[in-house]
Amino acid sequence: MSTSFDSESLGDSISERFNATDHDVVLISSDRVAFNFYRKNIQVHSVGLLNAKANDIDPSAGTNDVEFSAVPMIEAVVVDETSKTLDLLLQFMSQQLPPSLEGLPFMDVEALAEAANKYGVYAALPACREFMWNTLPEHSFEILAQALRHGDRDLVDHAAPFTIDVEPQHVRKALQNLPPAIVSLWAQYREVWEEIFQDACKSLFELQHPRCGALAGPGTVVLRMRGRPASLKDMRTLARRTCITRFHTSWASSYRARVAAIDKFSTFSNEYVFKDGLVIPNVSDEDCDIVLQSEDGVDFRFSRDKLSVHSEIFHSADLMRLTVGSPPDIETVSLTESSSTLALLLQFMSRQPQPCLKTISFDDLASLAEAAEKYQVYAALGPCRIYMQLAALNHPLSVFKYSTAHGHQSMIEMAERYMHFMSSARVVEELGKLPKSYELAWVRSSPSRISRRPA
Repeated sequence: MSTSFDSESLGDSISERFNATDHDVVLISSDRVAFNFYRKNIQVHSVGLLNAKANDIDPSAGTNDVEFSAVPMIEAVVVDETSKTLDLLLQFMSQQLPPSLEGLPFMDVEALAEAANKYGVYAALPACREFMWNTLPEHSFEILAQALRHGDRDLVDHAAPFTIDVEPQHVRKALQNLPPAIVSLWAQYREVWEEIFQDACKSLFELQHPRCGALAGPGTVVLRMRGRPASLKDMRTLARRTCITRFHTSWASSYRARVAAIDKFSTFSNEYVFKDGLVIPNVSDEDCDIVLQSEDGVDFRFSRDKLSVHSEIFHSADLMRLTVGSPPDIETVSLTESSSTLALLLQFMSRQPQPCLKTISFDDLASLAEAAEKYQVYAALGPCRIYMQLAALNHPLSVFKYSTAHGHQSMIEMAERYMHFMSSARVVEELGKLPKSYELAWVRSSPSRISRRPA
């Protein structure tokens, strides 16, 4: 049917990825690309995207077709972000595994991080943060500035020492692109490093020992410093094969301690607010239309919209078992997960910062990973798989069980490599506690190390 309305009439082109025909909102990027999307996904994932410049578009305009005139108004939202940034951002707001940022240009991820913070798309923030963390020492000034803008204390304090090691000609250029307030803070921070560095250089030439002549002397250490205060962070390299390591260990220990005692960059700032101790908000009563009950009897008031956007499985008939005697307007659904697991899982499905999986126990991580796989909660699946793979070194059998059950081949291979460091007897004993399929998988990969379990 031909009409005067389509997404392309709003922009110069339509996104190849986001071109659905059942959409109820159109997002238009700064470079005039139209993205067909869903209002419910935006409301669940974002706290500000629908507040951008919006106009209602009448699909029936210019046509007398009775059927088409019944189609509801479609909202068009114009955003400041480019199509490249918007494409990445919407992937984090869709029912799919989050996109990998590995290998992307720094500027692309920087723009994504800015958009995610601007619109409160918490699902995208951990991946952006991880990318920034791993990018260092490159782009240290840009990462420091962004972390300050968005109150990420840990990233601020991690990035700041790398800025001290930047070559002077690059420092000048970097400072020109920073707000004056950040430049002032950095100058104070640099001054502390510079003072320690000057003292270290001066004291080196005062060191004397009758046997120093047989080894490289303090002058060698000064040359290795190359005028860089940040060189004091690696005292072992500075002092290697010099008289410092033999006769002046107290000098090395003293300056190592002084560097360690330098205040973190975040303590220099009273202007920036850091996001410490975030309080996890509950779903408001007006949004709550379902109660999820954990295995240990804890009730979680939640929203059906959040469940449906994050996981269609939550709406399947076998999971939505109505508890007898529950009020007719709010359904209570009994789940098999513990309250601690369910609390973590629902945090991934809420419009709030995601939980930090680095700090939880392995048992809690494993339970969360199983729940994320069971309900296909994509926002949790990506982080869980990353941290389960990292846990393979200390928990190879558990990770082997998880990855075998869910078909994660690279994780299986990593767990198998670490299982080779265990005794065959222990592997046989532990696998004996699991279904026979896990042992068969292990036998196929390592037939020489393990024999079949007796029937």
